[in-house]
Amino acid sequence: MPRSIFHDGERRVQERAGVREMAARIGRSIHPTIPDRAAAFLAARRRLVVATVDGAGRLWVTLLSGRPGFVEACDPTTLRIEAFPVGGDPVAEGLRPGGSIGTLAVDFAKRHRSRVNGVVRSADGAVILVDVDQAYANCPKYIQKREEPEEGDEPSTAVPETLPPARTAALGSGQIDLIRRADTFFIGTAAPGHGADASHRGGAPGFVQATAGAVEWPDYAGNSMFNTLGNIEASHRAGLAFVDFATGTVVQLTGPAEIVWDAETAEQFPGAERLVRVRVEEVVETERPGLAPLPVVEYSPFNPPVALDERRAIADTSAPPAKSRRL
Repeated sequence: MPRSIFHDGERRVQERAGVREMAARIGRSIHPTIPDRAAAFLAARRRLVVATVDGAGRLWVTLLSGRPGFVEACDPTTLRIEAFPVGGDPVAEGLRPGGSIGTLAVDFAKRHRSRVNGVVRSADGAVILVDVDQAYANCPKYIQKREEPEEGDEPSTAVPETLPPARTAALGSGQIDLIRRADTFFIGTAAPGHGADASHRGGAPGFVQATAGAVEWPDYAGNSMFNTLGNIEASHRAGLAFVDFATGTVVQLTGPAEIVWDAETAEQFPGAERLVRVRVEEVVETERPGLAPLPVVEYSPFNPPVALDERRAIADTSAPPAKSRRL
């Protein structure tokens, strides 16, 4: 069933940020069906971010890929995705009939993005059908312009995995380095009774901090709807995915999430209005050559600078990193 434009968690964050009226105006762009323009945008994409909720209520987010046309709006209320997570990807657990799903399509070359959220109608290991609940576009802020491969030059999506996914209870040193170098990552959130959502976060390399047990980043000014932070306010959980667009390495993690509202803390990060912190509960790493290469052509002009000498250390209460378990 379609949900109301904003749930209680979103409204609480909007109120605290002082943007309730602005959010109400911008929220009119949220549609219960896929507009024709959005359908054309989706059909041209080669990648799709997907977020789901597993059986334990944990959020996971991943990146699927395919030839243009692998994402299709069959009609205004049905999204068809001709792709499926690789073996061992935790997103697959949430792809069950009746499960919540959030999707995000990004055109990195033109800095456009569009979200479609809904409920899984079916998922047979090759095709995912989604009953649409919400569809809307987002602003181009913080999207790094990347060089998309020419038609016919895309890496094959059928390249086999060199290693099965590795699971750990904490981030390893190589994963921490990948996250600290990232200029882009994807976040999956959900609010009880209101479905899942997938979104994008970007900034200058170094804008994300990480330790073995936590990931933290500054929250910059956005569209004022606070869909992601509203979900965190409601559920206190999130899933993250970091992609090395040079190699195809993907690091996914899930865990408890919190919004850090303390103004004095936020002031330590240029451009930050608040911080967001996720405690690491589980990590999954895979190699996906089909997601690379996607080099940066130009960083977003909206990216605030990163003052590395002023960055705080994240309070790390995690246990020592566990040895990886290959699935």
